[in-house]
Amino acid sequence: MAVFKFYNLQLLALDTDSHGEVGKEGYRRLFQNLATRMQSAKDDMALERVSGSLVNDFYFAPFEVEIKENYAQGKFIKFDQVASVHNLYTEEDEFKGGKGSTSKRYGFPFVFDFESHTLAIQRKRGLPSVNQLMKVLGDVIVPVSQTVFPEYQLSIREMTSAQSLEKVFNAEYYKRVKVDVTFSNSADLDDALLGKV
Repeated sequence: MAVFKFYNLQLLALDTDSHGEVGKEGYRRLFQNLATRMQSAKDDMALERVSGSLVNDFYFAPFEVEIKENYAQGKFIKFDQVASVHNLYTEEDEFKGGKGSTSKRYGFPFVFDFESHTLAIQRKRGLPSVNQLMKVLGDVIVPVSQTVFPEYQLSIREMTSAQSLEKVFNAEYYKRVKVDVTFSNSADLDDALLGKV
């Protein structure tokens, strides 16, 4: 069974008096533009142009983005680029790489829900660590958001299960704690917070 990591992507208005929420259609537009940007880079065989940089000369980029009515689905890839391969003993070049040459490539299916603006990425071998993944997601998606929604700032947060928060709340003592909690924008949550339930 596939296991996914979940991230909350939010476009936050820089001036809330002048700009409201972008809503479902805004998030659809964000991913449509991501798909267009990605396809242009693939057509030019220059995917690194729309990728984020990782350690050890790896890159992270969208490779497939398909827009559906209520969500986007596709695949992110993590890859390296190989200019040449050298023989360990003779130190001579055995292979010269060209555009798109890679020695390692990992694929990570994803789904992005436009309504809840939640991104689910399959967790499997090769997926960057949480901090690295949030950084490269920003590297990949922020340029698109700045073009499409210049009056908004993109925020990316990892979503954790309630069980992992319980461990924090039930700890006997703390040396130091910094917590940033983000909730989904569900109507049920709004009703509960407003006492309508």
